[in-house]
Amino acid sequence: MQDVLTKTLLAHYRVLRANNCIPQRFHWPFSLLVSLINSKDASSSIRFLAIRCYALQVGMAERERESLEFSTLGELGSVDVPIQWGLHTKGGIVDPDIIDGWNLFLLEEQRIIEGRSKTNTEVPFTDSRNTPILRDSDFSSHVVNVSGVLLPRHQQQSSSTQIDLVQTAETQWALRHLA
Repeated sequence: MQDVLTKTLLAHYRVLRANNCIPQRFHWPFSLLVSLINSKDASSSIRFLAIRCYALQVGMAERERESLEFSTLGELGSVDVPIQWGLHTKGGIVDPDIIDGWNLFLLEEQRIIEGRSKTNTEVPFTDSRNTPILRDSDFSSHVVNVSGVLLPRHQQQSSSTQIDLVQTAETQWALRHLA
């Protein structure tokens, strides 16, 4: 049960890092996070992740979050906070990647930067020859594909409007960064 809860809290943390307005928009309660923070039965990993999620969800200042971590878990780094962060395969055997939770922020930053750089070099919706797998007509009329980034379309485009763009590595890079 603890393993599932840790994975759920890590996913929740990643959603909040991507967009911390989602909880307010969908009225996510933070009372469950407070219960986990105050629970003496929860592991240090669960309490740590609950604090991080709670801090992001309520817009807590870093100093306040550190104070909450200190009062709940103790001195920074004094308590082991092992978190299953992902999986790796070695010799056909899948093992979990266990990290120290105190390094979570840095490792998440690195994961995001690497993910973004990977998506900036690859063009989605294409095969190995850069031939489009999906055409613009495959998407909703409310969505536009800008160099592999799907964006909402604010107004309907007439079918007679044709924009000719010479696709080069530089134009794809520039459009992806704009999107």
